[in-house]
Amino acid sequence: MITKCLQKFGAWCRLVDEVVATEFPDFELLGAFSVFRLEETKKKRSRRSRPLPPEEEAAGPWANGCLAHLADAFRVDRRKLLAQFQDHRPIAQAEKDKRPDEPAVAAWQRALAKTQATWNTRDRWPAEALLAVAQRFFVCPGASGVIEDMLSEFKRITGEQW
Repeated sequence: MITKCLQKFGAWCRLVDEVVATEFPDFELLGAFSVFRLEETKKKRSRRSRPLPPEEEAAGPWANGCLAHLADAFRVDRRKLLAQFQDHRPIAQAEKDKRPDEPAVAAWQRALAKTQATWNTRDRWPAEALLAVAQRFFVCPGASGVIEDMLSEFKRITGEQW
């Protein structure tokens, strides 16, 4: 009886894998964007919300895997993306700590706008690979018209388009 149940369970698992692959072909890519999550500030943290688990820290193997997946998907250099992400993450976390009620997307936007505002800051904190991925993270859930508006607005913020 246990063997029969396990066989049925295995069949259902294969079916779920096939349905997910068919219906949501980029679900792994969307999941990789979770690397942009930021910790809640201590002031706002409730009993239920905790810091990121160790396996989801910015420099760990989980983050490296997510960034590698994003780099491959958006055709940017893996090493550059990892280095630029690690340079910008503390800045984004500081922005999140200043405004804990805002989403992580806003903190990343402010961090990148800050580091890309002038030629001096762009030289100090290069972000071409990170921008290519982050811009897609910012607009991921929107409709196509909203995505185009947000991309052009972000390009104005970072000085690419005036």
